[in-house]
Amino acid sequence: MTEHPPQVRVADIAFIAQDRLKDVKPEDWLPIPPDLAVEVISEYDKTGATRAKRHAPYIENGTRLLWVIYPETRDVQVWRPDQPVQILTVPAVLDGGDVLPGFSLSLETLFSALDALA
Repeated sequence: MTEHPPQVRVADIAFIAQDRLKDVKPEDWLPIPPDLAVEVISEYDKTGATRAKRHAPYIENGTRLLWVIYPETRDVQVWRPDQPVQILTVPAVLDGGDVLPGFSLSLETLFSALDALA
């Protein structure tokens, strides 16, 4: 059995491109960062600077795109390496950039779907 690292971040949703998985053996955790990580922040999560400190390690460790979704405030933080955090609000559209070329999702559609789950 593979030994776990001391701390492991687990996103609510993660995507790893298939070509990056070719040399990875199935284990109980993947030793590579996702290309895209998505976190949905609940009303119970901490606020303020703590959020930023919690999300920055994704990018620092090789994640190429991070979406942090805040259903309560209806905005999304978009994190990319070497770029400032971008904050999107309705009627903006999320796009996959070079991580998921051609992918787009309007925030209106996203938040409507999340509302339906609540």
